[in-house]
Amino acid sequence: MEKFQQELTDRFGPLPVAVQELVKAVKLRWLAKQLRLQKVKLKEGTMRCYVPAAQQHASSQEAFNAMLHYVQLNPRKCQLKEVKDQVVLIVQTVSSVEEAQQVLGEMVSLVGTQQMQ
Repeated sequence: MEKFQQELTDRFGPLPVAVQELVKAVKLRWLAKQLRLQKVKLKEGTMRCYVPAAQQHASSQEAFNAMLHYVQLNPRKCQLKEVKDQVVLIVQTVSSVEEAQQVLGEMVSLVGTQQMQ
């Protein structure tokens, strides 16, 4: 994505704010996909991450374990809830797409680092 962004800048000059925001949104979606999230919502300083009901693949379980570990590391700003048979990770104090990228990036970095106990 960085390379694509640089090519656009080289070809057309500085990117408009709308394009920059679109690039940020795409990066956020990529991180969410790596964590096998169904959707991510940012609203009023809160990020809600929706986990699909069926976590059948090993990679999905690893991603879910990474999210659990993140919650354990950040208990004051995170909580997991079950809403209508769906798990929702709620993260407080996430007021921008950049902050959401940072949080999801931290979770992605935890994938595969958890040992079964």
